[in-house]
Amino acid sequence: MSGPDSYMTIVDASADVFTQMRSRFMAFAYPVDDEAQVGLMLKSLRKKYHDARHIPYAFRLGPAGQTWRASDDGEPSGTGGKPIYGAILSAELTDVLVAVVRYYGGTPLGAANLGRAYAQAARQALERAKVMTKEETKKFTVITTYPALDYVMRTVRASGGKTSIEYRDAEILIEISIGKSKAEDLKKTLTSQQGVKDFCP
Repeated sequence: MSGPDSYMTIVDASADVFTQMRSRFMAFAYPVDDEAQVGLMLKSLRKKYHDARHIPYAFRLGPAGQTWRASDDGEPSGTGGKPIYGAILSAELTDVLVAVVRYYGGTPLGAANLGRAYAQAARQALERAKVMTKEETKKFTVITTYPALDYVMRTVRASGGKTSIEYRDAEILIEISIGKSKAEDLKKTLTSQQGVKDFCP
């Protein structure tokens, strides 16, 4: 499970095949950063499997999964993209694309079986993927004086933040990276210390 500042995604691409009544469902899962990358992956799949009639897909992007899309790619409404998206949600993943290449086996599956087949193929591909946790962070820079440096560094470390320091003649710039939910509290704590002069976003 991910915490307030973390989310789960997959490390690298994975794939699996599910067969239902001689129809083959080849599922591919990819880690993606944005919609442009999603487009490139789909274009590559369509070129490689140009003889497949349908390649439904779904993707979910952002730490909270705030950007997503599901496409049936010509299959009956709700039988392709939605079940694939459901598999992504069930796995609690984001920054991921799952596409399923279908080769028809000659026997109609019906809408219910078709949806279950797409969902199963997507689940299998995701189960094969290595999952990693990423942290959603916020960065800001504190401007401080030399006497306050030790306090600032101890406070940031105690909060779980990371720092990068730039020394100047009379002051120090400390770039701080910390979990998003802790950023405002840390700013308030640092502001209470004499010698902490200002913040830059």
